[in-house]
Amino acid sequence: MTRYVMMMIVLALASTSAFAQDERPFEVAGGYLSVGGAMHGWSAEVSKAITPHLAVLFEVDRSTGADCAGCEPVYHDLGVLGGVRYNWLRGGRFSPSMQVLAGVLHSKSDPYYADLIFGPPYYEEGETVDYFAVQPGVGFTVMVTPRVGLRMQTDLQFAIPDQSEYEGISIFPRLTVGAVVRLGGGR
Repeated sequence: MTRYVMMMIVLALASTSAFAQDERPFEVAGGYLSVGGAMHGWSAEVSKAITPHLAVLFEVDRSTGADCAGCEPVYHDLGVLGGVRYNWLRGGRFSPSMQVLAGVLHSKSDPYYADLIFGPPYYEEGETVDYFAVQPGVGFTVMVTPRVGLRMQTDLQFAIPDQSEYEGISIFPRLTVGAVVRLGGGR
């Protein structure tokens, strides 16, 4: 149900006349992703400005690693999210921003041996969990040229599993550092 609501919001935003104006820039960004300092991977995003300060964006990211250094199992996460970003000083060389994204996080763990304090280790099967993810964050963009810049952002990803199967919520602190290319009209 959540996926359908998000698709409807994106379609509604895409159909507005402000979204179709050529003077609003279109951005493509990508870079290195660190999740909790123990998982590493990449992040890619596309965004389209709908006002001078507000943009809609779509993000895909992939990370691999354990939840903590030296922990098991190893997880392979794939996130697909969409949302909005508010840029403060949009036309300048330096632009701080805040964003809120929502979507899905698909997490798969490798099988591993669990050690017990008393008794022999036992084999634990891998597991796959799909989460609903909400991801608020802040960041900044530094434009090196009018079209190419560097972006750094940090956010918290709140991953909510199906509560009929799992209890609780997982919170993943994330850091993304990468490049952004601005296409289209305007700065």
